[in-house]
Order: sequence, then structure tokens, then C-alpha cells
Amino acid sequence: MTKQWSTLAAKLPIGTAAGGLIAMDRSIYYFGGETAQDLAHAETQRLDLDTGKWSLVAPLVRGRHGGGAALLNGAIYFATGSGGRGGGPELSTTEVFRP
Repeated sequence: MTKQWSTLAAKLPIGTAAGGLIAMDRSIYYFGGETAQDLAHAETQRLDLDTGKWSLVAPLVRGRHGGGAALLNGAIYFATGSGGRGGGPELSTTEVFRP
């Protein structure tokens, strides 16, 4: 309504780059991503838009970043991406999360 960006008070529990992002059922899900560690992150973080609070939910099977995410029939799909920092190994699998 203000036609401008603002910053939420609640910060990501685990700040990463290049994770997946999906909005569903008054929540935002942010999963995976990369930091300075050798392997990509597997954490799934959920922002409850009613309370404004983040929580951790079921992690990915394999940490990944830079892939594509889609919402289909109430399930989140996160495809391909990289399993390590700065690229490689490239992943060819797709994971699905059903909240």
C-alpha cells in the first residue's frame, strides 16, 4: 500500500545467498543457500507472515543453492543447483517438500 520497500524486523535464522524461495499459505519458505562453508546449506526456514517470526522446519536431503524452486499442488520442488561453495558439484536431482 505504501508503494515502497521496507525491512522486516525478523532476520533469517541462517543468512545465506542463492537459496530457494516460495510463498505458500501465509508463509515464506527459504531453503538451502551458500555461505563461506564448503558445502551448501540444507536448512529450510519458514517465515510466518501472521506473526513475523522465522522458524526452522525440515531440512533438504542435500544442501544446495542456485537451483530453481516451484510450487505445485501444495508441494515445493527444488531442482538442480550446486552442492558446494562457489559452484560444484552440480546436482541433477530434485527434492520435494510437502508441508
